[in-house]
Amino acid sequence: MQATTTILSELEEYLRQKDLTVTQFAKRSQLHSGTLSNILRGHRPIAMQQLDRITQAMGR
Repeated sequence: MQATTTILSELEEYLRQKDLTVTQFAKRSQLHSGTLSNILRGHRPIAMQQLDRITQAMGR
């Protein structure tokens, strides 16, 4: 079985690699830290505008 990479796993790995907190990344991506935290915990879906901000802050 082949592993499927998800947006959330990519973001979590990015935060680990860059040693960033949710608050630090929220500032970079111009998202509210509570919103980003809820996205990471799976309590909130990612809107397209949020996805754009996240991927831009990740340099992708």
